[in-house]
Amino acid sequence: MSSIEKNIKPYSKAIVKLLKGAIERNSNVWDDVVNYQTEIQDYISQIGLELIVKKEEGFAFIKQFEDSEGNTLGLVTRRQIGFEISIVLVVLRQSLEEF
Repeated sequence: MSSIEKNIKPYSKAIVKLLKGAIERNSNVWDDVVNYQTEIQDYISQIGLELIVKKEEGFAFIKQFEDSEGNTLGLVTRRQIGFEISIVLVVLRQSLEEF
């Protein structure tokens, strides 16, 4: 067994999936996220990320940790969106709430 295989944790696959995007309840790693929530948070917090698990809604994702001034480590760059896109997003959000 190589040293890499020794260091792989039972929740490693869940972390990789979370780094790629949000996961839903029907994902094959959902149980790992729920069961190892504390361990995953401890691991990803070292690089300024925060685990968000919405059990009731059935999804989980990670986001950048923000300090009191709204600063992050800059893992994901922020880009300003145009006015037209903002309006579309507001309308979509309202439609979602009505649904």
